[in-house]
Amino acid sequence: MTPDPATLTRTPDRRASTPLRALEPAPPAPIDGRFSWEEFRRRAELYPSYLDLKKDELVVSRMTREGFRSVNFLGAEVERLAVQRLAVPMGAILRASRADTTYRPAFQAVFHTAFCGSTLLSRTLDALGAFVLKEPQILGDLCGIRRAIVPSGQGRLDRLTAPIKRAISRAIGSGAMRSLKWNRAVQAAVIELLARPFHGHEPVVVKMNDDCNELMSELTPRAGIFLYGSVVEFLTAVLKSPERRQWMNRRFGCYEPVARRLGLLPASEPSPSADHRRAATLWATYVRLYEAAASRGRLRALSCAALMANPAAAVAAVCEYFEMPASEGAIHSVVNGDLFRFHAKDRSKRFDRQDRRLLAAQLQERFKTEIADAVAWLTPFQDPARPLPNPLVLGGGART
Repeated sequence: MTPDPATLTRTPDRRASTPLRALEPAPPAPIDGRFSWEEFRRRAELYPSYLDLKKDELVVSRMTREGFRSVNFLGAEVERLAVQRLAVPMGAILRASRADTTYRPAFQAVFHTAFCGSTLLSRTLDALGAFVLKEPQILGDLCGIRRAIVPSGQGRLDRLTAPIKRAISRAIGSGAMRSLKWNRAVQAAVIELLARPFHGHEPVVVKMNDDCNELMSELTPRAGIFLYGSVVEFLTAVLKSPERRQWMNRRFGCYEPVARRLGLLPASEPSPSADHRRAATLWATYVRLYEAAASRGRLRALSCAALMANPAAAVAAVCEYFEMPASEGAIHSVVNGDLFRFHAKDRSKRFDRQDRRLLAAQLQERFKTEIADAVAWLTPFQDPARPLPNPLVLGGGART
């Protein structure tokens, strides 16, 4: 059964009105047939899932609160859990968003180096009352599109060719032909939609994909945490399996130009070819992006080691910085419960902090030669032992 097309209702501002069309194959569910932009903006169940560039539409997935809580990542898993999908013309979203000058999204952000406990921290904050969105795919897609956009450098030429490029973009389903202005406008509208609380006034936490670390210098969250592992922790996590190495090499391909732009890799330095050196470069690029953003004052660094050594103190510090009301008893109940006894991404697998330490020791021994070479190679460009600025201060004044 195909649900009837829904529409955005007319509001006093006609720019906020547009048709929505329901999509298959998600099973239909009872849903209001009409939305105003104001209602759409406040209904966090309507999750901005991805962009259909051929149709110039934002695909919206209707999710339950438990659906948001259960996923590891808001990407492919959304297709399985969405109770309904709707397609909204992107032009209408942008017009309505620009017309609304009163709304200022308020959210907290968690950036990270990957494989450092960010999913565990996210699930912990969710258990303590935050509405947590784990790695929205659409933000990663927009970051990838922006890296692919090559402006001509001539503003008038870009304006004249914009309609042609937009038509080509729709024909081939690629965002590379779009403008940076379009990319920023879509990103701003998406952030507005991600910043909605699901219930009442609960705090909203967006755990970013590591592919979004470039946004640390751009987004203006109410507060942000940069959760990071050491270069050794990152290397062992990446080198341990072929799948992780493939993931790392894809990321390195995206971020090598960023590493050179940040001065991490001099122009005269050839691109590293060994996996362990590439992984060390990727880690250092993420750290450099944080260091460049830290001067803005709204980000704090938290090490994975501090989180695992004293989770109650680390979580309490995050909650305090995020202005999340969480009692000491509630925090201890969560960190001493099943969340910290099982694997954050596989809730059927027992994996506590002791298991994590033992695995780390085994992997460090297994890859000790690669680790030593990677650290020695990286040190002239980025000292892996250099403390990060703006550390999150734990209870008792301990710095992370």
